[in-house]
Amino acid sequence: MKLVVFGCNGVLLQHSIGAFKLLAEMAGKEDEMQSLHEEYEKKKQEGPYGLTQLAQLFKGVPENQLRDYATSIVQQRLQPQARTVINQLKSQDIIVACFSANPKIVMDSLQQELMFDEYCGTQLEFYDGQCTGKILQKVDRNIKAARVTQLMTKHNMLPKDVMIVGHTVSDLPMANHGQFYAIDPHEENVKEQAIEILNSLSDVPFHV
Repeated sequence: MKLVVFGCNGVLLQHSIGAFKLLAEMAGKEDEMQSLHEEYEKKKQEGPYGLTQLAQLFKGVPENQLRDYATSIVQQRLQPQARTVINQLKSQDIIVACFSANPKIVMDSLQQELMFDEYCGTQLEFYDGQCTGKILQKVDRNIKAARVTQLMTKHNMLPKDVMIVGHTVSDLPMANHGQFYAIDPHEENVKEQAIEILNSLSDVPFHV
C-alpha cells in the first residue's frame, strides 16, 4: 500500500498566502488579515501561529456566505493539473490525502472537486447560521503530521511507502514521515529538506 499526501496552499490551490487569508479578505477583513499575515511571516519558522486569530475575523459572518466564498476560492484557484494528477495516482490504487490548516469549509469544496481518500481542515464553529469566531477543531502543521502517522499506522506503511508534496514550512512536519517533494518552494529550509524540487504539480512522479 502506498500513500501520497498533498499540502494545499501553493500545491493544489494557486495561492501561497493561503485560503484562510483569502477567505478573510473576501469577508471584508483585508486589513486585519494583512496584519496577521505579517506577524505570521515573522513567527512561522518557530511553529504554528495565527489560526485562532484568523478565526476571530469571521465572527458574525453568515455560514452560507462563507461557504459561497470557499466554493469561489476553489473554483478560481484550483491548479489546472490537479484532477489529472490525483486521478492518475488513484488509478494505481495509491491512497491520496490532503491535510491543511485551511478552513474545513474550503477543504469540503476541494474534496468535491478532487475526491481525496482522506482530508481535513480547521473546523470553524457556527451557531444559528453565523460564525462565532471560534475553532471547534484546529489543524496546524503538527496535527497534519499526526494525521500522516495515523494513516501510516492504519495501513502498516513505512516512510519509503509515503510521498509528501508540499510548498511551505508548514508542510515540513509531514515531510519527516516520507519522501518530500516541494513545489516551487520559497523558503531555504523547505528547499533543503526536499529530495526533489518540482516546478509544478504536473511534475509529481506517479510512483512512490
